[in-house]
Amino acid sequence: MPTAEHQRHPPLPLWAFLLGLIGLVVALASASSLVYSHFTGTVLPGCGTGQAAGSGTALVAATATSSCANNLAHPMGSLGGAWMSVRALAQGQELPRIRPKDAFWPVSHLGVAFFAAALAGWLIIGLIGRRVGWSIVWLARLGMLMSAAYLATIIHGFSSGKGYCPYCLASHLGNLFFWASLEIGMLASRSSLTGPFRRSLGLPALVAGLIAFTGSSGAMGMLEAAHMAEMEAKDRAESERTEREIREQAEKARASAEQAQKQEAKEPWGSNGFRGRYLLGPEKTPVRIVMFTGYQCPDCRFFETQAEQILAKHGEKVSMSVFHFPMEALHANAMWAARAAEAAAIIAGSKAALEGQDEKKAANDAFWKTHKWLFEVKGSFTRDELMAKLPTLGFTDTEGFFKVMTGGRTEQVVKADHSLGDDLGLYFTPMMFVNGVEVRGWRTNPNALSQAAEAALAANPPVADAKGDKPVLASQKYFEDWTNEPKRTLPDSKPDRTQGPKDAPVQVMVFGDYNEPNTKKLDALVRGMLKSKPIRYEFRHYPGAKECNPSLPKDFFVNGCLTAKAAEAAGRLGGAEGFWKMHEFLFENSEGISQARVRLGAKTLGFDAAAFDAAFASGEVGVAVQNDVMAGQGVGLRAIPTIYVNGKFVERWDRKDDNILERIIDHAAKNP
Repeated sequence: MPTAEHQRHPPLPLWAFLLGLIGLVVALASASSLVYSHFTGTVLPGCGTGQAAGSGTALVAATATSSCANNLAHPMGSLGGAWMSVRALAQGQELPRIRPKDAFWPVSHLGVAFFAAALAGWLIIGLIGRRVGWSIVWLARLGMLMSAAYLATIIHGFSSGKGYCPYCLASHLGNLFFWASLEIGMLASRSSLTGPFRRSLGLPALVAGLIAFTGSSGAMGMLEAAHMAEMEAKDRAESERTEREIREQAEKARASAEQAQKQEAKEPWGSNGFRGRYLLGPEKTPVRIVMFTGYQCPDCRFFETQAEQILAKHGEKVSMSVFHFPMEALHANAMWAARAAEAAAIIAGSKAALEGQDEKKAANDAFWKTHKWLFEVKGSFTRDELMAKLPTLGFTDTEGFFKVMTGGRTEQVVKADHSLGDDLGLYFTPMMFVNGVEVRGWRTNPNALSQAAEAALAANPPVADAKGDKPVLASQKYFEDWTNEPKRTLPDSKPDRTQGPKDAPVQVMVFGDYNEPNTKKLDALVRGMLKSKPIRYEFRHYPGAKECNPSLPKDFFVNGCLTAKAAEAAGRLGGAEGFWKMHEFLFENSEGISQARVRLGAKTLGFDAAAFDAAFASGEVGVAVQNDVMAGQGVGLRAIPTIYVNGKFVERWDRKDDNILERIIDHAAKNP
């Protein structure tokens, strides 16, 4: 016989409570993964990275800097971004660029706080007889509406070919599962009601949820403030470095202008100096802005507008030119947009030459007119849209324009620009220069370009052309990138993994896979220098196989676990000598390696077959490999090989005809 309390306030069925608990755990775990990725920069399985792999194998797709970076850039990725979107729409303006500082209170943080609060309240409900207060019901319904809205956004983005975040999807589906369990469970509880129905406020669960929400929000808020302060401090230092180098460059330019003779520039940008083919502003100015850009790049469009404002403000004192660097992997139409701009200049210049007019001016005017339109349409157009626009740009022979645009000349020009970008070490856009000095720190500083230009004007450099502008080439840039890297705390070394004196001034650590070609190349390079340089070299395993590295999105090298365990087994039996003997054997026999080949190699190296098999199968060997994998994940490893010199990450270690690594090691030896 039901009690009076049961009749007035029936409990939720146990099955509904447990299903709701599962949904909340899934939602909280998924949202927490995004928050972890945001603060650590770790790339979660299924999410990508924009960091280039350099010489090696990228273990993640090149799409974002961390798992939730693209989410923060979306208007609905944060409360700050949503507010900016609403304000822009209300003013009839295009949505402005959402900077990390503007994206305060990311939705992933809000989700963690909400799901933590819901879980705390849900557990209290379980403790008080599974009786649900009306406040909990309406809060769950509110959460359901929010998840439904975000799911609609995710589906729309996926259908538009923009991909999706699996962790966002999992968190919202988990929340909907929780809500559905609650609603269905409530219907089931009402069906058992035999008397008048009364629902309480649910104060205990509400208080527990409020405490959880406040606590988690406060903790993430403090972490976010520290995270943002770190980013701003780094970019502030980079901006100061830009301004300092601009002032130094002005002094060099002033001294150069006083010399009676000037030598012809022999750098890869040619006899005109470091500037693009087409120029906005005079050829000789105190300040010269150069941008490597792409028409589908949002940040390029943002700083293009800023450059136009600088030119409008300072008139004849500033000039601007551009080079093309279309990133086709991210922006499908970027190459065609660049070739359209070049086709406009080619056709206009040729027409002017035939008519006896100024060919250079006609090409320059046509380029910038088309350049402006391409940024207006964000570099995205169909053939029909281009054909319709061409007459308004001054091109009546639309088929002839299309023929030039798709011909070899425009492709050659754009590829030459791309090659120059490679020479300068460019791997993301925009890359901006003021008087040959790279503008840094623009990630969180939206005024980086205008501040650099103002700093150059304040230094009062002489009026000059671009021949004296000499940006740092990739060989030097990669070296400077290493010197400016923060020193990291790396995992403790093991005696059998190192070669060279323990107290050597240069400590080199490599994470790699015996089956990865560039790991083999890097290992040979470092061990070759052991004979002549004061190096202590350590090799750590990061197998490209999901069997022992399950965080990978797929198998890159199916024998990665086999070879790593073989080296560890040899080290267990033969110490440092055994490890390095097997280490060399595995690199020498990486092609066609197999379990049988490894066993035969172990026997050839002098290991007892039964003892080697036992060591290979032991738990200690598996744990040793896993420790290396976790160490690699701890430093945010995204590609193999990854190398650290004296605790500093080496972004690029190899370049044709330029042994960057050797120069880094020589510098580290002289400056321990």
